Amino acid sequence: MWVGSLVCALSLSLSLAAPAAAAPAAKIRVAVLRVDALGIPRATVDNLAMLLRNSIATIGGFEVISPVQIDMEMRNPRNKAVASCEGGPECAVQVGRIVRADRVVFGTIGELGQDFSLNLRMLDVKKGVELARQQGNVSGNRDMLIPEIRLAAFRLLAPDRIRGALLIDIDVIDVDVEVDGAPMGKTPLTGPIENLTPGDHKVRLHREGFSEFVQTLAVRAFETSRLKVELKKTDAAAAPPAK
Repeated sequence: MWVGSLVCALSLSLSLAAPAAAAPAAKIRVAVLRVDALGIPRATVDNLAMLLRNSIATIGGFEVISPVQIDMEMRNPRNKAVASCEGGPECAVQVGRIVRADRVVFGTIGELGQDFSLNLRMLDVKKGVELARQQGNVSGNRDMLIPEIRLAAFRLLAPDRIRGALLIDIDVIDVDVEVDGAPMGKTPLTGPIENLTPGDHKVRLHREGFSEFVQTLAVRAFETSRLKVELKKTDAAAAPPAK
């Protein structure tokens, strides 16, 4: 009995002494509201809005409120006044408060011939102010809107997390690879060089006995750019040893 009491006492003291685990940070709740269709089929815009929700859901720290939950709240008779609101920032904020969102996203997608426009806004529900806006234009077919939607999600909520990658294709080993002056290792690399910001990057490859390669290459968001390099031996390296 005494031993059992001692064990219980020790267990209690250890549990009291142990630091409490930090509670996980609450996710920011995001409601994607109606995205209006301008000259483009409603079904197409609904599919793009679903893609927008799915893209936001992949960003760590954010939680997307189900459109079913939003629809149920708007069908509730007590929210009739808000449900009949004609749109705009004020209405978006009111809807956000009803569904307990921290952020609301809404906007328009338009089509004119083979030109498409995207206009999305994000508001802070508590403060009622605009936090970000994403506008873009693409030409071609409707499939061109798919990468634009994903990019828009990150630009609205997490622009600092937009990254691309670079794959170096080279058949010479032990070549030093640098990107913007930072060493990335020697060839063969284990995979693409990741976590690069979109835009131009200066790539330099060099190895003793081979010609140096320097080129500025554009890296696109969420894409892996491919760079094929052929290094040639210098004259000194190619020449036979003197007898």
